[in-house]
Amino acid sequence: MKSIYIENTIRKELELWGYLEIRIPIVSENLWGNENLLFFEKNGKLLSLRPEMTSEILRNIKKENFPIRLFYMGPIFRLNGYSIEEKFQIGWELIYLPSLWRDLEILLTIRNIFAKIGIENYIIEINNTNIWNFLRKYIKEEELKNLKSLLLIKDYVSLMEYVEKLPISVNVLDDIRKLLFFEDNYSFYDDDLNEEVKSIKSFKRELVNLGYSPESILINPVFIRPFEYYDGLIFEVYLEDIKQALGGGGSYVATNKNGEKIFGTGFAFVEEDLLKNINNNNQKINKKYYICSEKDFYKIQKLIEEERKRGNIAIFIPKEMEGLDLKELEKDGEVILIENL
Repeated sequence: MKSIYIENTIRKELELWGYLEIRIPIVSENLWGNENLLFFEKNGKLLSLRPEMTSEILRNIKKENFPIRLFYMGPIFRLNGYSIEEKFQIGWELIYLPSLWRDLEILLTIRNIFAKIGIENYIIEINNTNIWNFLRKYIKEEELKNLKSLLLIKDYVSLMEYVEKLPISVNVLDDIRKLLFFEDNYSFYDDDLNEEVKSIKSFKRELVNLGYSPESILINPVFIRPFEYYDGLIFEVYLEDIKQALGGGGSYVATNKNGEKIFGTGFAFVEEDLLKNINNNNQKINKKYYICSEKDFYKIQKLIEEERKRGNIAIFIPKEMEGLDLKELEKDGEVILIENL
């Protein structure tokens, strides 16, 4: 019941914003090149069970000048040791040229949806993929790639050991330390880095102006996301007291199968992670169980239809039902017991 509640709530909210649901094939040609995928061959093609959905969308979407809003729900597959792990992913994409409003809209939809499904006290960590690009002036591309791989696994001790061996100045090394232990009042030696940090701070202010609390938005220059298509804003959502990400996303650029560049911003989460943290009491909202005799079924329909017209879930339950447990129903919604009509 929880999963149905989450999916229906998200679907309704995204449709209000103009997002359309898209269905994505479970099996497709290998697009990701990740060793954690499950591969098999058919008719000379290397195929895989999808480990995520954004790549398939970007590969097949056509370039448009008009904003394209899409959302998806479905299983994804990854290898966990020697077993196949299946989880249910929900996400949405706003495909349009790089724009401040585009990135802000994705964060606003997250706020609205989390409020409706009962996710509270969460933190959104934000960063920009360009934050570390200032180092290209001081180190080789391969060295920067090694540095980012250490950031991805959050091995900051090894990262500092690595950069201290690089031929960089004390000032640049100090900039790296400040990024690892970031504070809002830090200024940096490198001018390009200062501009990138200034830009992400400006984005945080825009979110606050749109209703986010300053405490719920955390600038974190050391977090990066694993997929190579990200370009610009990236973010992850955490519960305040639990350091496990509920979901994440960001802005991206990719090439579709026609060779066109596709830009957008998206967000996705695994439903199972939310199920552990959702407040059950929120599922009672707008759901009513009408309990009356089977012989009065036709009489109660007008009352139930009026409730549905108001956008509420209205469910008939015959009171003669064997094993009827009103207390169990009350855990899921409001129970209305009607004795006489």
